[in-house]
Amino acid sequence: MPITREQREKFALESANINGKIKTILDEIRDEDEKLRSCEDFEVPYIQFTICEKLLDVVELNLQIHDKHMSIIGLKHEASLDEARKKIAEIFIRLESITSSVIDLELSEIVKKQKLFPLYKDAQRLELVQRYFYLIERIEKGYGENSKWISSFVDIRGRGANIAKNLLDYIGLRSKNDPSEEGFNERRRLREIVEQALIQSAKEYRERYEISGHNKEDMKKALDFLRALARMYIAENKREQLERMKKTIFIWNEKFKKDQAKQ
Repeated sequence: MPITREQREKFALESANINGKIKTILDEIRDEDEKLRSCEDFEVPYIQFTICEKLLDVVELNLQIHDKHMSIIGLKHEASLDEARKKIAEIFIRLESITSSVIDLELSEIVKKQKLFPLYKDAQRLELVQRYFYLIERIEKGYGENSKWISSFVDIRGRGANIAKNLLDYIGLRSKNDPSEEGFNERRRLREIVEQALIQSAKEYRERYEISGHNKEDMKKALDFLRALARMYIAENKREQLERMKKTIFIWNEKFKKDQAKQ
């Protein structure tokens, strides 16, 4: 069914309003970026967090444009989905610059990096992680199952899982056990999200390895996510879960070795 003039005009009007909001936020982000040129070192992480939160607002607005296009015209709006996906990538680049892109990172290194942003509260960390996972899900759903980008969401979710793992306050989890302590519930909720995300990413990389020609980098990442989870269990002294994880790592690694020997 052809798109009518009225539909085009209605979408143009409604999307123009949203684009105006996007422009305002992007101007604010440019101002924050300017601060990075002259600020003190201790300010850098907090400015980056502020920028990432604003970029998430931009992602949400791009998804609003997509939703408007779907409701008015009945078709996907690829340009807004692409822009949302690119902004998620920018967010992750910024967050990795203040945490790490390394998956199987020593917990001592994670703690060391977190000492650079002690004032970024548990509630803020939780909200940031929840928002980007929620928006990633919406972007993926917007593209649909047959999109050329679907496979890339394994990598996008993997980066999100790794960043969440590197934002979790492991010291606070062990030392601040009083429910009256600030951030008690948020730390535990983030810990649950991290565990689930690490497991999901390990499984997704393993699945992609099996169905996409045994790309060894996919299996290496799957194993790294399992090892990262094992480190968390070690820190929490969860021996039963740790032993199960060690067995899984051993089985997956043995399978990987056999596959490599056949090539």
